Amino acid sequence: MSTLYPIVDITLKPNPSHALIMRVLAEYLKTGHKAFNVKSEGQVLSIDFNPAKGLYNGSGSINEEQGQDIAVELQGMYDSIKFIKDHFQFINIGVTNAIKN
Repeated sequence: MSTLYPIVDITLKPNPSHALIMRVLAEYLKTGHKAFNVKSEGQVLSIDFNPAKGLYNGSGSINEEQGQDIAVELQGMYDSIKFIKDHFQFINIGVTNAIKN
């Protein structure tokens, strides 16, 4: 895997589910990580983000979970978030004159 980001090595229990893999990746993505090697029982699934192309890439597999399939799912989430940020402006509206009991 060729990446511009530090690679996070994640070791999971045997036979991890798709949901578990996605939950673990989501937690690391929240902290800003963008490249992963997910390992389980000697199998490795690698995920990497290419900022120049704005694309996730995946390789390898763990049981039935394919790295590229996970990358496609992450890409869909990335594209959705990017669309929202590019097309909507969020503002904070403070609560004033709150009703008191």
